Amino acid sequence: MQNELELKLSLAPGDAAKLARHPLLDPLSASRPASRRLTSVYYDTPGFALWTAGYALRVRRVGRRWVQTAKGEGRVAAGLHQRREWEAPVAGSNPDLEKLAGTPLEKILGAPEVRESLAPVFTTEFRRTTRELAFADGTRAELAVDRGEVRTDGERLPLCEVEMELKAGSPARLFELALALQKTLPLRLEPESKAERGYRLVQGTPPALVKAAPPELGADSTVNDGFRAILWNCIGQLHANEPGMREGRDPEYLHQMRVALRRMRSALGTFSKIMPAGALDPARADLKWLAGELGPARDWDVFVGEILPPVLAGFPAHRGLAALLDAASAVRAQCGAHARETVASARYQALLLTLGAWLCNESWRSLPEARSGTLDGPLAEFAAAVLDRRYRQVKKRGRRAAQLTPEQRHLLRIAAKKLRYAAEFFSPLYRKRPARDFVRALSRLQDILGALNDAVTGKALLVELVAADAAHSAAADLATGWLAGSGDEALGKLQRTWERFGEAQPFWKSKI
Repeated sequence: MQNELELKLSLAPGDAAKLARHPLLDPLSASRPASRRLTSVYYDTPGFALWTAGYALRVRRVGRRWVQTAKGEGRVAAGLHQRREWEAPVAGSNPDLEKLAGTPLEKILGAPEVRESLAPVFTTEFRRTTRELAFADGTRAELAVDRGEVRTDGERLPLCEVEMELKAGSPARLFELALALQKTLPLRLEPESKAERGYRLVQGTPPALVKAAPPELGADSTVNDGFRAILWNCIGQLHANEPGMREGRDPEYLHQMRVALRRMRSALGTFSKIMPAGALDPARADLKWLAGELGPARDWDVFVGEILPPVLAGFPAHRGLAALLDAASAVRAQCGAHARETVASARYQALLLTLGAWLCNESWRSLPEARSGTLDGPLAEFAAAVLDRRYRQVKKRGRRAAQLTPEQRHLLRIAAKKLRYAAEFFSPLYRKRPARDFVRALSRLQDILGALNDAVTGKALLVELVAADAAHSAAADLATGWLAGSGDEALGKLQRTWERFGEAQPFWKSKI
């Protein structure tokens, strides 16, 4: 068993030769490029038992040899793939299950119905060109360029990707090299492995939709450990939803990217008080830019998909409302196209690469103002202080909730959102049930505040539509009245929801 760590990037086939001749590679090359053809057969059951359990099993032909590899238990963030793998030579193209003894797959394959139904599900065939890289700080890596395809019985998917596998040293060097190459080549960080793409091709499924999940934190985690784990967790969610968002399949992918951005920016705010001045600047500016570029698309998704439909259902014969929907849908399409162009842009890719290098280097620790004692202190103490402070802010802003002005409700909504993100970030440090109950109560409060905010946003978008075409005025007035009614309904629930939130026990005050 070994832990594989590699940075994956995709590249247009026509640019592969440019990469091979790139002047940045020669000074780093510790070997001459070598090419060979690789054929891999992936095995699973008809019901995909291995993949469902989180594993991929392949047998690869390498020259005259056959090598069996099982992969699983990994994570991906900003194109950096980390996973465990178990590799062994085998006699031919069929798996040798005896060589998986002692691995997590042994239990899965112990079931006769699984073991006996293993069969090829797809194949990858590509030419791989590799060279060894040696960096000045002693970091060593293998650079591989793969060009070929993924094949099933009836379909083929072309692939052209770059893999930088870390052999020794710091993964920061991989990000830095990719960032330098990306200035002259249209490299794109690849969130999906060959196995993921193969299974999607076989199953005909869309890209995975990834929602926020708790970061990996331990009772002995330091503040610095927590900062890195939380930021990697947010980047992972952002990048994982990129394939589905770029395909425009479902507005939920964009929504989850926006959630990831908000979580990331909130995390930076959470840790800002203990960081050296300017330490977070590399992340903040471009994250703000990205949020601004994706925001309008999400606003119009909600307006067209959630706000207008109830109005049309209430007045199905109103022609003006149908025309208003058409106009809003056109704006939505334009904003969606702009958001997809943003995510496909070199600036977005550079942002991810910069964040990856920054987190690997931990450059904030070398700044003169770095508070090492605080950064190396226990995360649990820091988390409790943060949660206490944000909880008090929510309680302060929510006094007499039903009488708050729209501006005051907006401030309460922001404070509640920050508290929820902090609660979710730090929940692994505490008992599961109290943390879950608290977050649920807070989520209900956020839902009401979100509905009130949607009504405000909806009215602003109606003003935009009328400004573009006054013919929509009558329909917009009708929709505005409807939104006012829905806002009043939500406002009527706010006080009781606030009281229920007040009954929720702050979980960080319970025993860890």
